[in-house]
Amino acid sequence: MNLATFSIQILDQIIDPTIAGAEKRQGKRTYHITGQVTAEDVERLPGRCPLRPLSHRPVVGTEDSRLYEVNISGPMTTKEPGGTWRSIILSDLDVAVEIKAPQ
Repeated sequence: MNLATFSIQILDQIIDPTIAGAEKRQGKRTYHITGQVTAEDVERLPGRCPLRPLSHRPVVGTEDSRLYEVNISGPMTTKEPGGTWRSIILSDLDVAVEIKAPQ
């Protein structure tokens, strides 16, 4: 499972979601949502064993409900420092991409 797929699936698991602001992303109005994700939910990712809940901050379209960006704060393994932060920016929504297998 990759982190982008995980971020979309875990949106239903956010604890105490709160709208923390609004701005435009890719020309669309979006909400910044803050909340926590439990260590148990993150354990589904291979190689991940967070020591505590992670701060999860998705950016979601106000009119289209699409996920535009995901920001995750906190170490996901015991080897990562406390200030670790990840950001996944989704772009070109609904644009078909042809993927060719390596030869």
